[in-house]
Amino acid sequence: MSEAQRRPMSVGVKPANGYINGAAPLRSPSIVPQVDEFCRALGGKRPIHSILIANNGMAAVKFIRSIRTWAYETFGTEKAILLVAMATPEDMRINAEHIRIADQFVEVPGGTNNNNYANVQLIVEMAEITRVDAVWPGWGHASENPALPDALGAKGIVFLGPPAASMAALGDKIGSSLIAQAADVPTLPWSGSHVKIPPESCLVTIPDATYQEACVHTTEEAIVSCRVVGYPAMIKASWGGGGKGIRKVHNDDEVKALFKQVQGEVPGSPIFIMKVASQSRHLEVQLLCDQYGNVAALHSRDCSVQRRHQKIIEEGPITVAPLETTKKLEQAARRLAKCVNYVGAATVEYLYSMETGEYYFLELNPRLQVEHPVTEWIAEINLPAAQVAVGMGIPLWQIPEIRRFYGMEHGGGYDAWRKTSIVATPFDFDKAESTKPKGHCVAVRVTSEDPDDGFKPTSGRVQELNFKSKPNVWAYFSVKSGGGIHEFSDSQFGHVFAFGESRALAIANMVLGLKEIQIRGEIRTNVDYTIDLLHALDYKENKIHTGWLDSRIAMRVRAERPPWYLSVVGGALYHISLVNSQVSLNIEGSKYTLDGNSHVVYAEEEAAGTRLLIDGRTCLLQNDHDPSKLVAETPCKLLRYLVVDGSHVDADTPYAEVEVMKMCMPLLSPASGKIHFKMSEGQAMQAGELIARLDLDDPSAVRKAEPFHGSFPILGPPTAISGKVHQRCAASLNAARMILAGYEHNIDEVVQSLLSCLDNPELPFLQWQECFAVLANRLPKELRDELETRYREFEGMANMQNVDFPAKILRGVLEAHLNAYPEKEKGAQERLIEPLMSLVKSYERGREGHARIIVQGLFEEYLSVEELFSDNIQADVIERLRLQYKKDLLKIVDIVLSHQGIKSKNKLILRLLEQLVYPNPAAYRDQLIRFSTLNHTNYSELALKASQLLEQTKLSELRSSIARSLSELEMFTEDGENMDTPKRKSAINERMEALVNAPLAVEDALVALFDHSDHTLQRRVVETYVRRLYQPYLVQGSVRMQWHRFGLIASWEFLDEHVERKNRSEDEISNEPSVERRNERKWGAMVVLKSLHFLPTVMTAALREATHNLQAEIPDGSTRPATSGNMMHIALVGINNPMSLLQDSGDEDQAQERVSKLAKILKEKEVSSSLSNAGVGVVSCIIQRDEGRGPMRHSFHWSAAKLYYEEQPLLRHLEPPLSIYLELDKLKDYENIRYTPSRDRQWHLYTVKDKPLPIQRMFLRTLVRQPLSNEGLTVYQGLDHGETHSLWALSFTARSILRSLMSAMEEVELNAHNSTIKSDHAHMYLYILREQQIDDLLPYHKRLELPDGHEEAAVEKILYDLGHEINASVGVKMHRLGVVYREVENSSNEIVYSSISGGAPLHGLLVNAQYKPLGVLEQKRLLARKSNTTYCYDFPLAFEAVLNKSWTQHPGINKPKDKPILRVTELVFADKKGRMFFQAVTEVACAQKLPLIYLAANSGARIGVAEEVKSCFRVGKEDGLGVENLTGSGAIASAYSRAYNETFTVTYVTGRPVGIVLILLVLVCGASKDLINLLF
Repeated sequence: MSEAQRRPMSVGVKPANGYINGAAPLRSPSIVPQVDEFCRALGGKRPIHSILIANNGMAAVKFIRSIRTWAYETFGTEKAILLVAMATPEDMRINAEHIRIADQFVEVPGGTNNNNYANVQLIVEMAEITRVDAVWPGWGHASENPALPDALGAKGIVFLGPPAASMAALGDKIGSSLIAQAADVPTLPWSGSHVKIPPESCLVTIPDATYQEACVHTTEEAIVSCRVVGYPAMIKASWGGGGKGIRKVHNDDEVKALFKQVQGEVPGSPIFIMKVASQSRHLEVQLLCDQYGNVAALHSRDCSVQRRHQKIIEEGPITVAPLETTKKLEQAARRLAKCVNYVGAATVEYLYSMETGEYYFLELNPRLQVEHPVTEWIAEINLPAAQVAVGMGIPLWQIPEIRRFYGMEHGGGYDAWRKTSIVATPFDFDKAESTKPKGHCVAVRVTSEDPDDGFKPTSGRVQELNFKSKPNVWAYFSVKSGGGIHEFSDSQFGHVFAFGESRALAIANMVLGLKEIQIRGEIRTNVDYTIDLLHALDYKENKIHTGWLDSRIAMRVRAERPPWYLSVVGGALYHISLVNSQVSLNIEGSKYTLDGNSHVVYAEEEAAGTRLLIDGRTCLLQNDHDPSKLVAETPCKLLRYLVVDGSHVDADTPYAEVEVMKMCMPLLSPASGKIHFKMSEGQAMQAGELIARLDLDDPSAVRKAEPFHGSFPILGPPTAISGKVHQRCAASLNAARMILAGYEHNIDEVVQSLLSCLDNPELPFLQWQECFAVLANRLPKELRDELETRYREFEGMANMQNVDFPAKILRGVLEAHLNAYPEKEKGAQERLIEPLMSLVKSYERGREGHARIIVQGLFEEYLSVEELFSDNIQADVIERLRLQYKKDLLKIVDIVLSHQGIKSKNKLILRLLEQLVYPNPAAYRDQLIRFSTLNHTNYSELALKASQLLEQTKLSELRSSIARSLSELEMFTEDGENMDTPKRKSAINERMEALVNAPLAVEDALVALFDHSDHTLQRRVVETYVRRLYQPYLVQGSVRMQWHRFGLIASWEFLDEHVERKNRSEDEISNEPSVERRNERKWGAMVVLKSLHFLPTVMTAALREATHNLQAEIPDGSTRPATSGNMMHIALVGINNPMSLLQDSGDEDQAQERVSKLAKILKEKEVSSSLSNAGVGVVSCIIQRDEGRGPMRHSFHWSAAKLYYEEQPLLRHLEPPLSIYLELDKLKDYENIRYTPSRDRQWHLYTVKDKPLPIQRMFLRTLVRQPLSNEGLTVYQGLDHGETHSLWALSFTARSILRSLMSAMEEVELNAHNSTIKSDHAHMYLYILREQQIDDLLPYHKRLELPDGHEEAAVEKILYDLGHEINASVGVKMHRLGVVYREVENSSNEIVYSSISGGAPLHGLLVNAQYKPLGVLEQKRLLARKSNTTYCYDFPLAFEAVLNKSWTQHPGINKPKDKPILRVTELVFADKKGRMFFQAVTEVACAQKLPLIYLAANSGARIGVAEEVKSCFRVGKEDGLGVENLTGSGAIASAYSRAYNETFTVTYVTGRPVGIVLILLVLVCGASKDLINLLF
């Protein structure tokens, strides 16, 4: 299916609240007044300008054509009435005729008719969307549902049919029989013959007790009733139809066997017993009733040729009964209609006994019948047009055709309506005599049924449909050539009518007309078989009855076949090929093996073999039949099994019942054996699907074939869209799935629409209504009433935001219903209510839970495809799929098509992650893990986002872990409650210190606990947070807490080290440095509050508390108190506070809005002056957010120039005490700095662009925290498992640095394909917070004795070795860490970097100097990397690393310590003799027996430009190297060949080698000359 077909709605004419497909109808403005005048002139009440056709197939086609004919005759244009059709995806797929000829069509859901044409709620919604004046229901589907006229009437829409009361009274078979008895209409003996109701109560609801008295409820009651009415009898369901819910029984045993089947076919339907009228005829009277009590009987019809109670041939008028009897039938029908105030078209059906001449009421069909054109022909009345006239409120006596039918004056066609409206007068229909029928009409239904297989319905494409009309033969079809019959349509797709002056002439004309029909395709038809019926002597002599056709089928009377020799020749021509010249054909049990007149032969493959159409007659070339496999021959639904699984069945006995095109049919076992079911009851099947297997009594008789385990892909049908939220939700979800299938949509619109729908409180209520409307008529009455009662209690509150859908209540009702059934029947009920149960289960956790289920389903669809391609080559994936889906290549196409839309799919998933997963990632943890493991550049951004969200889940876990760790509950270990208070305090302090040094996002998790309800825990959390921020310089024991009525106040002291110049006279000489380091004691304070409204009050209290404590703590003569540089921290807690609602979505406007609100308060004069007077240099604000997300941080620094606190954007996301150690001042010269936290929030990534070259650089900053113990050391990600043991050989400091570096490199690699923060060059800066001792720099098994005066040199050597160790562990991903710097004072009294050698890159550079652009060397290195190669001067480092690794793999050999293992010398070519450089190098290697390594990066011979071409252009300076350089290639090859023989040679290729480089590769590999020639 194309993408356009998959979309839920095409672009078309757009009314107010939906979409209608089709071109805008061209209606003249003058037509509307004409229709208004027509209605008014003929006494109507309301003109009808537009009609929705709530039907498809034959009904819709016939109505459109009839209305078009009437409109042209009446108004002079066939477009006077706008006709809107409904179309399912199946109808559109087969190019249904009614869609093509309608003015417009509106798309509706596919599947069975309860989803579309029988769905009352949907029909009403479509009528509203299309804004039609009326709805025509046709026949079948919803035409007999009383809920439809009521629902339309409530919306002010005309229903072209009877009122609901009349329909309900007569549409029920039991109720109509009771009303018929009250109206003195004869009825057959039945279970309600003894029940009487007064005639005046026909329009009143029949009392339930009276109604139940006419029913049978149990098998025992059915047996008693059958004995009373007499066998044979019919067990009938009142709600049945189309062959459903009806069984013929001949004795008590059959009643016992078949009564439950009738109950199961129409669940919940009342059941009654009726006497079978053997050898009877089926006669009908056509009625037309207006809104004023007038009833017209429009002649009669005979529909006795039936197959399984379905009519095949109809004719009219009645010829088997006397004229007097026909008049009685008509009068009885009129009495019955008047009795219930019937309006519209109706058909009263009778059974007529040819032996006795008696007639009996059968039923009244409150709708137009399929065979109504028979009446139209003999009565000359357009019945669909008459329905429209009655719907306008026009009385019958004003309709011109009705007047003509009764022989009244001023009658005629509709073109006479103006005259009729002026001079026509009313007349009495009870006394008026109708005109005689105009000749005789015979009608044949053309169905897609196979007469050779018990009239089983078939479906499929129709390649050719051709019918040649004759003067007295007319036909219409619901399909055309190129169309088809789908599995949910009615089997009838055509109707042929033949007219004659007599019955014999009409039959002859029909035979001639049927022979002109040419139908080819995948379907079978009854045309040939019906021609044989018309030729049958019984039919010609009018000796048929309702069981006549079934008896012929039972006797296997078959249609005429082509001669066998024509079948053989035709089959051979079809199957013969260049490969197989010998053909074997199996035709009706005979096998023909093959080693004029012309005949037209068509062939069609089908499930049973190849069907040939030869000169209009068919035969089947049968495949080898395997009776051990019971397969579905046509699309159908398995209703029930008639035998027990594993039981024995005999040949030709029914084992199951299926529903095919609205008909119930038995399936017969082709052989005897033990049956094993493979399908579940209630399951829909396609042709060829395996239903069951037979263990044959005689297995040797057949050859078994292996079953096919694949399945046909289920295509999601499009649905109609209206303004209602549940339909918009379905459309958005379908669009999202189409995106995942590889199609294009506006992703932002789809996501926003989906999110708004999922968050709408009306959604579950409307979804329930839609689902309930589909199943309502199938549910038992008690369950339906209970569900409606419980639902109505909440329905009125659907639009309230805080009212939840009563999912648990409704589920309780459904489960109680299931529990009331025995185990044997529970399965059928579970399948019946499964859609309702699934809906309520999805809403048990509210709308959020339902949205989670929807999103997880979309994620699964994405992962099911993309996990196949992750870290795999696409060609390899496709090859594996070909092997996996050999018999279903369409599956491979769908998978590859989906993968090709990876960009759109990623965008959709990212939007869903941001909008729905971001607030609560823990609920999607499993799928986030799968997203994060997708390994390809296509998934880099998605994997990064998933990893970040996973870190949020870890943050929640860390928060819980911290809460347990600091909680008093965890203080009780093995010592129990006997642990004394000092031990408890010591234990708490140890845990706090462990958190302070933990290399995790502890500070973010701590902020989430700032508002904990346990005040003791809250106090410990705040203290731990302070100790972590001020770890290096916090004065021990200085943290104090004070409770304020608006929040918590914490204060502490810390030491700030700074450099101060000494005061000296100019002539004073000293060897001591001119500066000294001094510690200044400062204070910090934090206020924890829930609203900024209370900030001034709480902050005043905090300032008073902090300054008072500092003065009390400083003794005389010790550290000086600070007059500036004090710290104030404001923690805003409570996730519902206004500040946290401004979530950090990346929107700069929202971020600025948050900053502006904070800055506004800090700019207030009273607040800023009190802070500055107290020496507060920095104000930090921490905003707590919901669980799982890190807090937001903003820093405001005092500006002496502006006299207020101003935010520093560069320091955003960091606490001021920590930002000091990250040297962020070095980045101030850069503009547009982009900040990104690492996934574990331990690294801070700053992305900038170098100028003038557009080089994107990333500066990574982190604080290295060292845990107090080595517990928990695990294998570092990125290192081989075999190397982890060597980590213990590293020092404590080295391990800490290595852990941080590995984490940083993971972040760089993960962001390598993220265009926004992808870096060309990365710079990492680590600051170790804890002061390092010499023991920390040594492995744990080493100790170092240092002589006095040599400490500094020893430390430098240790650090140098430490760098080498880290570099060896990391590998060649990083350049060598081999330079150690000290911070010293230069001659200008400035602090600079100093190295031992003095030639290091940073030697002499100011410590606080800004970063400079990349140097020439780094730019070249970057250029090489962009060319997918390595800078040449970096290769020696790689060789050295490999050599070191080789030494470690041989611990038994002592590595030389007195000399380097690799010495690198760059050669300079000083030969003046013109020798080649390559040749000279080769000679040196051969002479000194050195390994010769040739590094080839994007190298090889160049191709020059011919002189003829150069002469046409202005050519600049040339270096003389071009095509002629190939001569040098030969010399290179010669020299390298010599080296290959004399010393060790290696060729390392990186980038794109061509020409000579490939030659050298071949030489190294020792390849043959033939391969060299091949390369050139």
